Amino acid sequence: YYAPWDDYPFQTDPQGNPLSPNHPWNKTIIPQPGSQQGQDRYSWGCAPTWDRHTFEVGAYARMYLSALAQKLPPSRYVEATGRSLVLHLAKRQWPELRAEWSVPARWNAFERNRARAYAIAFNLMVTIENIERTKALLAQGEQHVAVPLTIPEHGRHFGAGFWGAGRGFLAHWAVIDDGVLSNYQISIPSRINASPRSPWGELGACERAVLNTPIIETNFRDETDFKGIDILRAIQSFDPCMPCTTHLRVEDTGTMLDRVVTTSCAI
Repeated sequence: YYAPWDDYPFQTDPQGNPLSPNHPWNKTIIPQPGSQQGQDRYSWGCAPTWDRHTFEVGAYARMYLSALAQKLPPSRYVEATGRSLVLHLAKRQWPELRAEWSVPARWNAFERNRARAYAIAFNLMVTIENIERTKALLAQGEQHVAVPLTIPEHGRHFGAGFWGAGRGFLAHWAVIDDGVLSNYQISIPSRINASPRSPWGELGACERAVLNTPIIETNFRDETDFKGIDILRAIQSFDPCMPCTTHLRVEDTGTMLDRVVTTSCAI
């Protein structure tokens, strides 16, 4: 848990656009752990929102948005059609192959995992294309591989970086005062997906995903032997990179079960 902060130091960004009191540049981390013990229910995650709406990120979300937005730069290997991504897999150890991932009509745990498999091919083709462009630039005599960065030693400066990590969207915000980092905030993919309910009542992606999940598990003796595999499978489809305990309340019994969600560190 976190306590709310009262500071609102930056009411606008450097361009004069209004900033929310909850913007990362205004955020102050004030831990308020309470008296939770062991596997008690708690969350150290905040509730990141875009225009007050919670959202979902992941390798699959990158596929989803790339297909619909059609904003990809011209490419030999990846084509966005507005309803799908067409992947022209280059010839290497295997022959050339055309693969197409279509935006599904229904989004669920199966579709997350299926899209993640296509995302491997998507990322590989982007990497191959960048390698080819790099070789062409080197052949033209280009030698620079980075832009020099000098941190200003005087004044107040704001920074933000938006990236695509293996598990999805990743963002950083920083405030630098006289060359010293005075505030730094990070929004990682797993924390975005595991967001608790927002102040405006919207559910986070994981909580929304388990709603109306059919319970088909039958191999148990009583409620205490219930594994909750259907719920765990839905949460595992997000590939959360953090310890995560799911609490299952068995209706009409008063039984509360704790089930730890384990996941790998793969994409």
